[in-house]
This record gives sequence, C-alpha cells and structure tokens, in this order.
Amino acid sequence: MSKRIIFITGSSRGIGKAVTVHFLTYSPQDLVVGTARTAPDESWAKANFIGIQEDLSDLEGCENTMKHWTQIVEDNATASLVFINNAGRLGEIEPSFHVPAADLAKTIFLNMTAPMILQNYLVSLAVAKNIPLEVVNISSGAAKHEYYGWSGYCSTKAGFLMASQVLALEISQLHHPVKVWNLAPGVVNTAMQDEIRSRTPEQFAEVERFKALYAEGKLRSPESVATFIDKALGNEKFQNGGFYDIRDLEH
Repeated sequence: MSKRIIFITGSSRGIGKAVTVHFLTYSPQDLVVGTARTAPDESWAKANFIGIQEDLSDLEGCENTMKHWTQIVEDNATASLVFINNAGRLGEIEPSFHVPAADLAKTIFLNMTAPMILQNYLVSLAVAKNIPLEVVNISSGAAKHEYYGWSGYCSTKAGFLMASQVLALEISQLHHPVKVWNLAPGVVNTAMQDEIRSRTPEQFAEVERFKALYAEGKLRSPESVATFIDKALGNEKFQNGGFYDIRDLEH
C-alpha cells in the first residue's frame, strides 16, 4: 500500500516540476502522479511515478485526466490522497483592452475552470472511497492585489480562490477528513518570471521592480517551495479554506 497518492498538475516545469522531483526523491513510499502538457522527464521512470500527458487548458484534457486518476485510485490501495493544484499560466501581459479573446479564454480555463473541475472531482472521489484528502492550491498575491497588465491572471487567481473557499465551506459540513487550502509562494524563479521581465513598462507597469528582485537575488527557488509544501502537509496550522502567503509565514 502507498502511504499517499500525490497528484501534481503542471509537473513538467517550475514549481510543479520541483514538487514532483522533491517527492520522488524524499518520499519513495508515496505514489507520485504528474500531469502536464509535455511528456514526463525520462529520469522519473521509477516504480513510484506515473506520468500523464494531457492539456488541462480544455475540457477534454480535464476529462481524460480524471479518467486516469480514477483508474490509479482503483488500482492502488492508499492511506490518503494529496493534490498539489499547480498548473496555470500568466497569459498575455497587456492592458485588458489589448488582450486577444482567445488568450483570455485559455487563461480563464486553465487558471480557474480546470482547477475547479479537478479539485471538485477529487473531493467527490475521496468521499466516495472514504479516503482522506488534502488539497494545496498554488495561488498568488495577485489573487488579492491588482497588477497593471495582468487582468487575466489576477482575475482568475481571485476567482479560483473564492471557488476553493466555497468548497472548503461545503467540506466543513461533511464528516470526512478533507482539507483544501491555498498557498501564495511569493516571487519564484521560474520561466514565468523570465516572461515578466521581458515586457516593457507599457505592457507591465511594475516590470522594473521584478527586474530588481532578480538582479538582487531575491527570487525564491522552486525547490524551497517544494520543501515548504512537504512540511506543511498534515500540519493543522494550515486550515481548511485558508489563504497563506509564504512571505508572511517567514516573519
């Protein structure tokens, strides 16, 4: 029996990749399930890893992923489930009225619709199978603060935070060990930050601040976020429905 089945979305890059590598390295007793648009790293071909190649920016990809996850839970006895709900995109960095409709629609689906579908599904599955579940949604300070040029990102992060808090409220009425909470990891050194720093002030008004954070070595590593998540899992300090900014927890 696996100690836990750990589902991770966006597992091919950034925080999702770091979390996947962390659990494969330090938790050989857990079954790690990574879902991403691209094929998994060949070095992850281990007995405790399952890679799923699906695009979560459309409904078909979500439906296929849920089918895979159902089969995995059916085939593997486990003490508990964990979901690191990480996949997302920044979208076009432009004033709202310059963002193409297709790009905005893709951002809304990947950042809000898909994670709602997947977390709702796993809660339903956990309750039906009588398996404890902990969901960690990778959120952002942008869920609570507006940024010039980030209309799609800010809006979807805020909308999904509310959706997860509603779900947490509903979970509180269940007599079942399910917990959903949200983590803003701060400014992390990922490809998303490279994209942000490449923009002009006309596209993103705060670009110089993000360039300064990079130049001063103030970006957090994805690996440190993965370690933080590992230590936070099962910790009662992180309550159902909570929103936690990693920067606030360091003081």
